[in-house]
Parts: sequence; structure tokens; C-alpha cells
Amino acid sequence: METPLVKTLLHAAIRNFEKTFHYDATYMHEVIDHAPAAAWKFGLIQIPAYYGKSLNRDAWHAAHLAGALSEDCGPCAQLSVDMALRDGVDPAKLAALVRGDADAAGAEAALAFRYGTAVAKNSPDVVELSAAIRRRFGERGLIAFAYAVTFARVYPTLKRALGHGQACAKIVVDHETIPVKLAA
Repeated sequence: METPLVKTLLHAAIRNFEKTFHYDATYMHEVIDHAPAAAWKFGLIQIPAYYGKSLNRDAWHAAHLAGALSEDCGPCAQLSVDMALRDGVDPAKLAALVRGDADAAGAEAALAFRYGTAVAKNSPDVVELSAAIRRRFGERGLIAFAYAVTFARVYPTLKRALGHGQACAKIVVDHETIPVKLAA
């Protein structure tokens, strides 16, 4: 895992990600430079991270965005929005979620966003919202949205832990700049 070829391949993958999403992943390049085996192993969390996204794209991204906003109100939250846009989520729904107006995002996205927010806040509402998610999307849906919230929080937490946290910013959704309404 410590070979120059592995480092080269990992850096190339990160550069491709940065280019695709206009995202600065300097922190991951540093991990690759100093601990390529750790970078490789950390990258493996992507395997389960997107589980169940196809169950309901809008709701999955709403839960993911709630998780991202709970940890970050800058580049990582913007990345969550950009990934949702790339997946075809309606920009108006995303803008509503960023503004904190979950109801305007539609019933399923609103439920998933409220669920993600409750999970992130460790709110007592999470029990009721988990049950509502299970009723609406089934057990697989609950697992998918739990993963969405969980893994959305991992990268901003790592980034901040490595000293690369950034101040809050405004989120851009389809050329509209929106002040962040934090989920947690």
C-alpha cells in the first residue's frame, strides 16, 4: 500500500473528483502523501455510503444533505448539493432544504430531511421519524437513509479533524446563493 504507484493512483482519483465537483480535497492529498494505506482504507467507506440511493433519489439526497449540514456549512455541504444536482434532484427542492423550508421540498424529501436532522441532533424525534421512514420506505429505506446521514458526516469531520475546516459559506443552488440554515 505504500508504493509510489498506489500514491499516484490515489492522487489521480482525488484529482478527478476535485475536477468533477470543483472541490478542494487538499486534506485527502495530505493523507495520501503521509499514510496511503489509511487513505485507501478510508476510501473503502464509499462502498456502503451510497447504498439505497435508488429507492428515492430526492429523499436520499435530502437525508444526505441534512447530515452534511450538521457537520459543515461550507464546501462539504456545497458538495452534497452539487452531487444531488448531478443526480437530477430538482434545484428548487434543494434550495428549499438549504433555506430550512423542508415542506417546500415535497413530502418524501421533507420527511427524510427531518429524519436526517433529528439523527444529527440526537433528537428524541428520531424514534418517531425512524418509524415514519420505515413505514414509507421500508426497512431498506431506513438503512439507506441512515447510511446517507452517517456517511455525509464522515468527510467534513475528517477534514475538520485534520485542520482543514472552513468558515461557513453560502450555498449555491442552480446559480442562486443561499445563506445556510444549519440542520443541526
